[in-house]
Amino acid sequence: MHTSTRLFIIFSLMTMTVWANNTLSLENEFIRVDVNNRAYNTGRFSIQTTQGNPATPLDDDQPLSLGKPYPWSSYTTFLIDGNPVVFGGVASKRAGKNSITGTVTRQAVIGDTIQTTVHYNTITLTQTLQMVRNPSTLVKDLVLIDYTAHNTDTQAHTIGARIMMDTWLGSNDAAPFRVGERSIQSESIIKDYPVDYWLTFDSLQKPTVIAQGLIRNPRLKITPPNRTAYVNWGTLADAVWDFSYITGRSFIRSGESEPDTALAMYWDPIELPPNGTRVIRTAYGLGGVTLSPGALSLGLTAPAEHYFNDAAPIPIVAYVQNSGGFDSSDTVLSLDIPKGFVLVEGETPHTIGWLAVNETRQVVFKLQPKQPGKGPHTIALKATSSTLPSNSTQRSLATITPPKPTHALSIEQLSANYYKIIVTITNASPHALLDLNYRLTLPDGFKFAWFESNNKPILALSDASQKQLSWVIHGNSHPGDAQLALIESYAGIGTHEYLHSLTLAID
Repeated sequence: MHTSTRLFIIFSLMTMTVWANNTLSLENEFIRVDVNNRAYNTGRFSIQTTQGNPATPLDDDQPLSLGKPYPWSSYTTFLIDGNPVVFGGVASKRAGKNSITGTVTRQAVIGDTIQTTVHYNTITLTQTLQMVRNPSTLVKDLVLIDYTAHNTDTQAHTIGARIMMDTWLGSNDAAPFRVGERSIQSESIIKDYPVDYWLTFDSLQKPTVIAQGLIRNPRLKITPPNRTAYVNWGTLADAVWDFSYITGRSFIRSGESEPDTALAMYWDPIELPPNGTRVIRTAYGLGGVTLSPGALSLGLTAPAEHYFNDAAPIPIVAYVQNSGGFDSSDTVLSLDIPKGFVLVEGETPHTIGWLAVNETRQVVFKLQPKQPGKGPHTIALKATSSTLPSNSTQRSLATITPPKPTHALSIEQLSANYYKIIVTITNASPHALLDLNYRLTLPDGFKFAWFESNNKPILALSDASQKQLSWVIHGNSHPGDAQLALIESYAGIGTHEYLHSLTLAID
């Protein structure tokens, strides 16, 4: 913990923004993200818990990624026209040292985000960090990591990205990565993702920290990377893009005796046309696992909510650890499927058989909604063995109506022929809404002012918040009862058109 003087500015009961000369930070009762604000390693970030998961008393004030007191060991690389460019300021330490960087032109706390902007030739790169609700826990214990690359050139350029994170769980740098039914304990590359997240934890019986990264999430507009490399940190620190991959190589760095885990997510280069934009997102923070300690310790993960009209399969992952002191024979996991759902992947009961002492296994199930209706549903998991006592746990899955923003529209006369259209967008839901866009269709006789852009994007609208948009229009016609259309586009609801009748009292 660094000792520089801090000024605390409270933006909400959930999120606190902290400013200091050397770091910019966001903090709530669950997690904290620090961004390096020094001349070197500018823009690099680290994540740690504050009070963590209330059900896990050992995870208070524990790192989820390294870099204290000033983040430096995790970094992001953009591959621009085949040239690796490390995001942020010049590196002062091993991670990405002596690499090409752009110029940091701005870094600031903006609302409930920390934004860093870098210019490299005609490419503008922006990193935005924001705390968002975890789909597994429904509280803000995840950091959304957003990168936007914008091509300001008149020529096309190819742009790819690699996000490298130096993961760490409390004092444990050797916990395996768990992706679907895979437990990754040595160097591996994954290109297909059976579930929407990866987890890492040291124990189900008495975990220190359970961390989770999102691979795919339509609500947060997170799309999977083309591949993810799980490698020792030293290899990724030294190689800013490609590296020499050896399947099964230990996480222990050369010449050392302790494992040092890290991962790198790659989004392959695509061509970005003039004025084109590419958005890359992931999220990292606390894992949402329902735990039941015992001789057969159980964990169960699933989204806490699912849109009732979404027919996509829902991934459920069951974890079992033999904590009983001797081997478990005839080990079986059984999933109780709630009414309105059918099992489309996996089988129940699922036979594991022999489970050695301290061994952990995980099993993936996928449930297909079949008119489940709105409301809570209970998913129950049971483990049995011929040599150890049985154990069970359960988790709630709620089917809900998709969140939808609302709006209010008004018009203000600026001069004889100029008017301002004002639209206030409200998000009353408990979730952040991302990538909304609004535009107008004007009545006959009216045009947008020469300086005005019709498309008004909202990159992020926080839960229980509002944002105001405006358009300046002009025309010689009297608006009277003329109608204009507000066009709203949002991934969660599609595209909708709203007609508004405008009546002006103009002398």
